[in-house]
Amino acid sequence: MNPHKHWVLMLYSFFGILLILVISSFYLLYEIKNDNFLNKSLEFSSKNTLISRNEKLLNNVKSYFDIKAKKMESLQNDGLSLEDPRFNK
Repeated sequence: MNPHKHWVLMLYSFFGILLILVISSFYLLYEIKNDNFLNKSLEFSSKNTLISRNEKLLNNVKSYFDIKAKKMESLQNDGLSLEDPRFNK
């Protein structure tokens, strides 16, 4: 029995994984170079829906902070009236 059998198996498997990683990286670089990266999944119609979703989210965030600003302004103008519980006898 070969005592180095497991080491050789591990070496070949890591070499295979490394080879797959290098090939996929070169393919990805090729796609980016030719401007094909992400163009397949984002078309004009999907861009419109993306923009409308982003506008809705932006409007929600804007309205949230507008409400917070109004609350803060009302607290600064009206003041917060707290009574000392020791004097409520």
